[in-house]
Amino acid sequence: MAGMKDIFNGLKSKVPNLCNADTGFGALRQIREKSPTVLLGLWDLEDMPDGELFRMVQNYGYFVATVAIVDFGDIEAELSARSLGVSAVFDTNTDVMILTRLLRLLTQNQKINVM
Repeated sequence: MAGMKDIFNGLKSKVPNLCNADTGFGALRQIREKSPTVLLGLWDLEDMPDGELFRMVQNYGYFVATVAIVDFGDIEAELSARSLGVSAVFDTNTDVMILTRLLRLLTQNQKINVM
């Protein structure tokens, strides 16, 4: 299973204006301060498990596309993310090039936040 740091490191040379946060609260702070176009984040974070980050982004009304990364094979998390209405759901085995293409389409050289 690739961690978010591995995904971020694979993306940072390919996607311009990529931001990174180590926690859900750090991601929320960056959304407030930098107004990114896209939030790419793990569904289960230590400080915000079970998609809490994505719920908070939605509840606060931030205008940001959300891409959730769920653990490979975690159908319950995938269904929860889709039910919440995130923009896209991928699993931890998704190829970095696929994520790169998606992020380029969504951002068009805008700042994005990777959680």
